[in-house]
Order: sequence, then C-alpha cells, then structure tokens
Amino acid sequence: MNNDINNNLTGDLNSGINNNLTDNTNNTESQENILEIKKRPEKSFDEQNEFDSKLLKLFIGKRYGGFLSKKINIGALLFGPLYLIYRRIYLIGVLAYTIFSALLIFFYDNYLVLGIIFGINLIFNIIVCILFNKYYLNKAYNKIKEIQEKNEYITDLQIESMAEEEGEPSVGVVIVAVIVISGILYLVVPLLKGLLTFNI
Repeated sequence: MNNDINNNLTGDLNSGINNNLTDNTNNTESQENILEIKKRPEKSFDEQNEFDSKLLKLFIGKRYGGFLSKKINIGALLFGPLYLIYRRIYLIGVLAYTIFSALLIFFYDNYLVLGIIFGINLIFNIIVCILFNKYYLNKAYNKIKEIQEKNEYITDLQIESMAEEEGEPSVGVVIVAVIVISGILYLVVPLLKGLLTFNI
C-alpha cells in the first residue's frame, strides 16, 4: 500500500511539474509572439519622401495643389477666423472670432467704431490670407511626422487613414462654433455693457 501511495504521489508531483513546465513554455511562446510584432519596414529616402507627399495630400485634401502653388489663400481672406476653425486651427480661430464678434455686439450702435472694427478685421484677414498656406503646410508636415513616429507598429494604410482623418476640415464644426460663441456673446455682452454704462 505504501508503494502505491508513493507511486501516486510521485505521479502527481511529476504531472504538476510537467504542467508547470508546459505553462511556462506557453507563456514564453506568447511573449515571443508579442516580440514578433514588427515595426513598419524602413523606407529609402526617395520612398519616404513619396510617402510623406502622399500623406500631405491626404491631410490637406482637395486643395492640396492650391496650397503648394498659390502664395495667398482666398478662403482665409473671405472668412478669416471661420476659415481657421474650418482648417482645425481652433485656438487662433475661436479667439479671433470671439473678440471680433464681442466688439461688434458691444459697439453695434456706434458706426465710427464699427468701421474701425471692420477695418481691423479686414487687416487680420489679409495677414492670414498671405501667411496661411506656408503655415498650414508646415503644420501638416509636422503632424504627419508625429503620426508616423507615434505609430510605428501599424501599417502604411492605417497611417494614411489617420492622416486623412486628422486633417479633414469640417463645416459642421464651424457651424457649431458660430452658434455656441454667438449665443453666449449675445447673452453676456449686453449685460456687460449695461453694467459698464450703469457704473459710468
């Protein structure tokens, strides 16, 4: 009986050791599989330049040719801050639109000041019109480089999809921004003007 017990214990012990070894082997294989996930193959200088150009075109969209060939941007001249928001340059666009809109609401009954505000707005639009294409191309290039550096383990097709999504302009965002900012200003600015008039 003692022999049977010893045999059983020995068998259980060996079985447990074998199972542990098997589990460790499986874990090692899983780790090796994880390590087998490779970075995208490095491209030659010409291949990388060609890929960057493709990403730039996807990021900028249909107006890519115009950004490369034209020194001024008519959209920026006509729409100023709204065009910046449209092109996802939110900080400058929202700030400029908020300031100009607040001034227009505050001085709506002073035609001289309104003329000055419109003049300043026009100067702002002209400056943006002249500088925008060069600035935006540089911004787009830096962005696609950032996308590639932060996503080394995904395919070129996924990189292309990300570049297109990051740069895609949106009329919807402009509409929402105008509604929200204008709504807030039409509530706040008259109250502020009333308080200032009362104090004076």
